[in-house]
Amino acid sequence: MNLAQACLRPSYLVAACVSLVLFAASPAWSDTIVIVDNSDAGFTDYNSAWSVTSMDGQYGDDYHYKTTRTSSPYNLVEWRPSLPTAGQYEVAVWYRSTGSGRPNNAQYTVYHSGGSSVVTVNQQSNGSTWVLLGSYDFAAGTTGYVTLTDQAQRNKTIIADAVRFYKQDPFELTMAVSPPGSGTTTPAAGGPYPADPNEVVDISATPAEGYVFKQWTVSAGSAVANPLLANTTVTMDSTKTVTAVFQEPQPVAPEFRAFWADAFHEGYKTAAQTDAMIARALEGRYNAIIAEVLAYQDNVGGGHGAYWTSSIVPKASDTASEFDPLAYLCQQAAANNLEVHCWLVAFRVSTTWPPSGNTIVANHPEWLMVTEADMGNGPATVDGYYVLDPGSPEAQQYLISIIREIADNYPVNGIHWDYIRYTNSSAGYPTSTTYTQSGLARFREITGYVGTPATTDTDWRDFRRRGITELVRRAQVEVATANNPRQPLRHSAALITWGNAPSDFTSSSAYGIYQDWRFWMEQGYLDTGVPMTYYREYQYPTWYRNWVDSSIGWRYNRQMVTGPGIYLNSMEDSITQMQYAQSAGADGLSTYSYATTNDTGSYWDWYPYVAANLWTESAPVPTMPWRNPTTATEGTLFGRVTDGATGLPVDDATVQAGSRTVQTDGNGYYVLTLLPATSSGTLYDVTGSKTGLPTTTVDGVRITAGETTRQDIVLGDQPQLPPTIAEVSPEPVELLAEQPYIQQLTLTQGSADSWSVLQSPTGVSVDSTGLVSGWTPTLADVGNLFDFTIRATNTGGSDDESWQVLVVAPPPCTDTLIAGFEDIADGSMGMFRHLGFSGTTSSHLLESPSISEVTSDAAATGSKSQKLEWQFVDATSPRWARVSTNNATDVPNPTVAFDKPIRLCFRLDNGSLRVCLGLRETNTDAAIGENGGIEGTIEWLGATAADGTSPVGGKILNARPGVWQTMIFDPLTDPVVAFTGDGVLSSTTNKGTIEHVGFACNGTAGPFTLYIDDVAQLCEMPLPIPGDANGDGDVDAEDLSAFVECLSGANVPRAGGCEGFNFDNDTDVDLDDFGILQGCLSGPDVPGDPTCDVR
Repeated sequence: MNLAQACLRPSYLVAACVSLVLFAASPAWSDTIVIVDNSDAGFTDYNSAWSVTSMDGQYGDDYHYKTTRTSSPYNLVEWRPSLPTAGQYEVAVWYRSTGSGRPNNAQYTVYHSGGSSVVTVNQQSNGSTWVLLGSYDFAAGTTGYVTLTDQAQRNKTIIADAVRFYKQDPFELTMAVSPPGSGTTTPAAGGPYPADPNEVVDISATPAEGYVFKQWTVSAGSAVANPLLANTTVTMDSTKTVTAVFQEPQPVAPEFRAFWADAFHEGYKTAAQTDAMIARALEGRYNAIIAEVLAYQDNVGGGHGAYWTSSIVPKASDTASEFDPLAYLCQQAAANNLEVHCWLVAFRVSTTWPPSGNTIVANHPEWLMVTEADMGNGPATVDGYYVLDPGSPEAQQYLISIIREIADNYPVNGIHWDYIRYTNSSAGYPTSTTYTQSGLARFREITGYVGTPATTDTDWRDFRRRGITELVRRAQVEVATANNPRQPLRHSAALITWGNAPSDFTSSSAYGIYQDWRFWMEQGYLDTGVPMTYYREYQYPTWYRNWVDSSIGWRYNRQMVTGPGIYLNSMEDSITQMQYAQSAGADGLSTYSYATTNDTGSYWDWYPYVAANLWTESAPVPTMPWRNPTTATEGTLFGRVTDGATGLPVDDATVQAGSRTVQTDGNGYYVLTLLPATSSGTLYDVTGSKTGLPTTTVDGVRITAGETTRQDIVLGDQPQLPPTIAEVSPEPVELLAEQPYIQQLTLTQGSADSWSVLQSPTGVSVDSTGLVSGWTPTLADVGNLFDFTIRATNTGGSDDESWQVLVVAPPPCTDTLIAGFEDIADGSMGMFRHLGFSGTTSSHLLESPSISEVTSDAAATGSKSQKLEWQFVDATSPRWARVSTNNATDVPNPTVAFDKPIRLCFRLDNGSLRVCLGLRETNTDAAIGENGGIEGTIEWLGATAADGTSPVGGKILNARPGVWQTMIFDPLTDPVVAFTGDGVLSSTTNKGTIEHVGFACNGTAGPFTLYIDDVAQLCEMPLPIPGDANGDGDVDAEDLSAFVECLSGANVPRAGGCEGFNFDNDTDVDLDDFGILQGCLSGPDVPGDPTCDVR
């Protein structure tokens, strides 16, 4: 007998057993259960025609039974409960079953508030348990009931035992906010709010100023639908408290946030469309647009043709002839700090032949490829399209000319390939068997293959894969060397991810259609890969996650941006997928697509939704450190190999530089990436070779980290062309006095066997690469023009280049105020994050007090300053507070020069501290005080040593309530100690940032109240004024007060921080020193005399 059988048999035991039954039925203790057994007062046998017996499996003490009949009159029994409250009840029945001896169609009728419902139950099965009839609304009291008739399957024994009425009472929802005051919720914080069992409740969180939403937490039952979404739902499966957790804004890491805007929907074809697209991108906090500017290379209909003004491809027909979509998009995007990446479909030409409007391709049908069945029969489609032969060097050069036309003439931010693959692995054969530049002809020439290989031939498959790779690697250097103000341009591609992600890339679908993108990433042929992870979250969640993880593992030292197919998913599922990619470590996200954003609602709803639920703050586009000479460790070399005897390009030549080798493409171009190099350049000997041709080595080719260098190679003798030196411009070249002059000369023709100086200031030299250096003008040279003439010589002749350099005066040095706090609202973050922000020192501090905000309570000048309050956990020497500027709201990461003093004004009202500055070596070129970034190592300025991760020493700051004290740090003379750096303050730009001010414990744990004001970069160190204790430039009563605090008496050693009052250079501060101080008193706001006789 189970618990439900043991309890609630006769009605007088209801009260005693209700808690036990509730525990068995549900974890909610307030639920209502009423059971009417056949022996209870609520049961009626109307005709007294039913018999009673007792057997195992019954409910309670016994049960009623009767032989069934199919004709009238019938005999009825009734169960009528007394329900304590109105509501919806589950109705279930209990009967003992013996199988076929029972009727299969027992007719129960439930009488409820909405009428009556007949439910047929097969009593041949599921006996001795509660069998559910359904859920029905009942009024309180005895108006509801259940009946059973003996009219059922003939000559069976029908059972009337017990009926249960079960009502799960409402759960309670309580809303909360953490930390208090950090935001609001809907429903509002508080409650409790009643909710029906399993009711789905909409909840939302709105952060207060200075906070952002972090997550939801629950006290019991299931979690909210998505804990990371501010707008989500919670299922009421128990009484629970749901808490919205907020936090102060954290530094927003760079993230590539793009959408693909295709050529077949609304996007950028008119100014109005472009304006709307820009607005939606900003609304969604995107930072890049990948615009399909070339989907087809003809102009037969919408989406076909160039969406820029091209001399190569016909203009798209669905945009006005006078309107340049790409030019307008670049203009508007740049004005709104958005990047533009040009999306081009690589090989697809058209669906008809000849391609309408494209005379170049129409005149070269031999550039196309076909399947083996169509080989040699002229143009034919592959899967419905006319497509270029990726292995043809002429087709490759045609595509390169397109990307150069865009990159050289439009201020785009990158080139993005699509369909950079075959669409049919059986294609690749030429339209003309006599065409010597087809991919198949090259394959035969290079491998010696005779005849026509089957499409499954391994070597032939590898060669078709090589043709795609040749175009990608050539495009990499063409993009990098384009004449574009947005350099470095990003080279990216949309990558195939069909099926599940394999452990071995050679088993992937992409590899099978000759898109070897893992290799491209490994070799640095792409800056950014964008795998098209188009999977429905409800159908293929594992495939999506496997591809995200695998692609990140195959990004090597470049960047991988996940491309979810949001058009296949609900907006909530898209957020789930995007969050997974972020947590997995993707470098960004590119959503497909701009115009089709979900599978459930309005497309434009996506943009406010993603901003509210994922990208709650804007983020910068990640930089490409491998393209920046200050951060890169490798460079790229490319060029063209030609036959000296014929001048023609050499296909499949081998080029080697260091340990790296590569084969040339059909146009003779080679690309060597990943060459170890420094920012000043590393010299390589470059060798080109090909069987049957002389080998050539070019000595001393300078490869610069982060840059792309061209070096052509000629195999064999050729008439040497005289060198031509590129013109130096602008002229005259302006040079600041006291700055070294460096000028790299380049050749537009030929090579130089030697360089020589014909005319120059004293000391100038030119090295074997044409680098002019060795002269630094003085201030006395300001206003003078200096003539330079340099000669390049080879056996074919020589060339001279002359220019002038005008020496100009450096700008006057002035002090620069970094933070005075006057224009910042009270309570704002200001220049410094809260005290617990840095994980380095948060364990050194008590949780309270913890204040860092702009205030009007005190000011050194003006009316505001930054107020800090904290307390160390104890007074031991390693304790310190790292007060960071890291992406602070108002004065983030302020830039400072490393060769000029840095001033801060402090007011410390209690205790004593030792102070140092943490300077981050970011190599920034930002102006003084501007945001200089957050990447780079940190050195301590002013500390004398380090104790693990704590600074030791530092300038002493003693409390002087109400008195402002000036402290100056000099990067040229103050000690430098390594924090995360090497103990040497260095930067390629001689600039970095104030990352933090370090306040080290100096004998007291606090609490401390400290104000900071007038943070500035000084032009030079001010002359010391004897007796000016607070550094305000005068010697007055405030300084006299400080002297009194330091007065130790004759022969009594002075206290720390009192060295400035020991005028007579003994060990004490006494009346002798006071006599000297009197001679230096100037009065308030009267400059002190640095030369008063004090020593």
